[in-house]
Amino acid sequence: GIVRQLEDDFAVISLPNMFSGYIRRKSEKGEPPLTKVISLHQVLATVVVKTASEAAAGGVTTRRRIELSILPNQVNAGYDRLLTGDITGDANGLKIRGRISSIEDHGTVVDV
Repeated sequence: GIVRQLEDDFAVISLPNMFSGYIRRKSEKGEPPLTKVISLHQVLATVVVKTASEAAAGGVTTRRRIELSILPNQVNAGYDRLLTGDITGDANGLKIRGRISSIEDHGTVVDV
């Protein structure tokens, strides 16, 4: 999806078919605000974590709330069996997402 609105604690993501999803910042101590991690109009790989429907004012229309995640371990969840050889398939050219978890003296540690 594409980041349509960005705040410190949440981001609104435009999805196909005129849907919108939401990313919330974790409330963990030391977690940077989303405005420091992503930018407006950035294209992100996301995965649906939770969906909910609620009646709008007057009960005439139904609003859908789609909660998304950009965490690499959730976005890459289907790839682990392919990469370990549990299922057969061609992994050449496969793109996986990661995030730098720490910078070391001789490289970086990437969370996938």
